[in-house]
Amino acid sequence: MKNLPKNRNIYIQKGRFYVDHQKDGERIRRSTGIKKSALAFDFIRKNYDRFIGSKAELEKARRDYYELENSQVDRQLRKTENELKLIKNSSEFSFDSVINNLLQEKSFLKDKTIKLYGVMSNAVSDFLEYKGIHYLPDFKRHHSVEFVQFFKDKGLKDSSISGYCSFLKMLFRYAVNNDLISKNPFYMPRFKQQYDNVNDEKFTPFSLEEILELIKNANDEELRLFLIVAFFTGARTGEIFALTFGDLDFENRQIRINKTLSDVGIVDSPKTKTSNRTIDMLSIVYKELIKLDASDKNKRIFRRSRSMIRIKFNDLQEKLGYNIRRLYDTRHSFASVMLSRGEEPMWVGCKMMGHKDLNETYRSYAKYLPKEVKQRAVFLNDIVI
Repeated sequence: MKNLPKNRNIYIQKGRFYVDHQKDGERIRRSTGIKKSALAFDFIRKNYDRFIGSKAELEKARRDYYELENSQVDRQLRKTENELKLIKNSSEFSFDSVINNLLQEKSFLKDKTIKLYGVMSNAVSDFLEYKGIHYLPDFKRHHSVEFVQFFKDKGLKDSSISGYCSFLKMLFRYAVNNDLISKNPFYMPRFKQQYDNVNDEKFTPFSLEEILELIKNANDEELRLFLIVAFFTGARTGEIFALTFGDLDFENRQIRINKTLSDVGIVDSPKTKTSNRTIDMLSIVYKELIKLDASDKNKRIFRRSRSMIRIKFNDLQEKLGYNIRRLYDTRHSFASVMLSRGEEPMWVGCKMMGHKDLNETYRSYAKYLPKEVKQRAVFLNDIVI
């Protein structure tokens, strides 16, 4: 081969390099055991004497070559990975690109919220990397369940997992709105709550007397306002905490429910399609909300976190000697109080609470309907047949 002294030669046989050396009339032919490649030829040429030396020298030369080859392969793999990552990041259809663009849009929010979105995006990215999902079209519906299971296996609480689900849902909504995909493939798996069924014997709604006593003894102004809004609108806890002053229509005495706030501070769409609704602002609620400064329409009505309100609510119940009930039980208590006082189930369930139909209302709250005993079809009493 070229670039070698006349008494030295490197040739190929059966895909491997051999060395051929002549000195003092003696000819040495030896297999290097190394497969042909440009890297191998260059190494053998530079280390020729080692390959024609002792057996120990030959073995050491081979090991050194394989270490060099491995390092070259590693460098090439890293280069390829970086190139692929660069391509992946630059594609508008990649999750990396969508996450970055979404976070840029959220960069004007409060620092605390930005940090929260950062934590959420990292969690979502961990799952996507684990599953090898890099592009939006690669995410299929069945990945929704795997997404939840991924975090359950890590021992996370349902509230935290729900927050991650809300972020991923928001991510896909952003992609749909920007025409990157035509349909949101993610669905929100339902989590079992402490009380899934309001007919569970453990569930006890607050009576009207208890509700009024709670409100009268709430020394904290924001807790007091929350209790009034919660007990007399029937809205879900997350829907109440997501309310802004722009959602209040004092002229028509109505409240628009069009979003919800998760435990971890993620704003999302309401639970179901029928949950997106306009409810009546009852007089008792109107009298409290009208006192507030509603000049900033984007400002949330409730500044404190759900966990802080929950702590104060539990402290108040304990102070009054009540069995501790959840914030969410304010919604069930609204239904039980209104229905037991004879309010129309259609208004209570569908208008105020956002039920899909009366079947849903009756299924959960039929036992609270007044059971007035009266004669039926009295017009038939005088008919003789």
